[in-house]
Amino acid sequence: MGFFINPKMKEKKMTKYIWHTQEDDKVRPWHASKDGKIFDSEHPPKGGNPGESPNCRCWAEPIEEENKASTTKKLSPIVPDTPAECAQKDEIAIEKALNILIKRDVEGSVEHIYYDTKGIPTIGIGTNINDKNTFVKINFLHKDTMRPLTNEEKQELYSFVQNNKPDKTDASANNQNMFKNFIISEFEQDRLATEHLKNDLQTIKNKFSRHGIDYAEVPPSAIAGALEIVYNVGPEKFKQFNHFMDDGIKQRDYIEAYKQSHREGMKDRRYKVIEKLYDDADRELRHKQHYGSWE
Repeated sequence: MGFFINPKMKEKKMTKYIWHTQEDDKVRPWHASKDGKIFDSEHPPKGGNPGESPNCRCWAEPIEEENKASTTKKLSPIVPDTPAECAQKDEIAIEKALNILIKRDVEGSVEHIYYDTKGIPTIGIGTNINDKNTFVKINFLHKDTMRPLTNEEKQELYSFVQNNKPDKTDASANNQNMFKNFIISEFEQDRLATEHLKNDLQTIKNKFSRHGIDYAEVPPSAIAGALEIVYNVGPEKFKQFNHFMDDGIKQRDYIEAYKQSHREGMKDRRYKVIEKLYDDADRELRHKQHYGSWE
């Protein structure tokens, strides 16, 4: 089944388009989350283009490339960060992202090992510990005595974790009881998450470079917003967030960046926290334009 478009626009070449729903109670939630967003028919979002799912009544409004180019916002010049200021901005962005993931309880944290819904061993604030080198560097504690595990005990625990991975059909059960005797401190949870975010920051810088975005001109809150996405979806899926980059970050349109940051299954609490982050990015941009600094 092809995807529906406005009949008046059928003669136009379909590339980029605006997703529209019928705006009633029959619309699938994951389709409702796409309503009003821009996609590319040649690189469709997960689930395909409008009308491609069975019984989908959504439709696509084509966007003419020349019209889009002519309406591209002219960006006002700002004073870019020096290398030292960029390094300081790294720390601010990571702290902001960490604050969202932990203090705002967006990601949630677990002190012991568990299997996520894909059956991957995880701990803390969503830290993947499937890799043995990562696992043995973690400061595990015996819950009853708070004694650190020896290297030999870590090796045995890692083997146990690997040998008891659930089947994909059973992964959602997340049988955690077998691991509750081995925990990590809140400090260790923060450390693991910070290391995770530092690696994600390099992923973001690489993607900025590919999209022609000068990192020195991006507000720290917008970088923290990108970190939140990578932390949640991983580096590979982050490669698909082209509209987030081109229509949001690159154009300094942080309302659009917020919209394009949406993923299926996001909870209302996450929406509100992330929206505040991009509001902060817009405020930081105006401050930079007027005073030469983000704050």
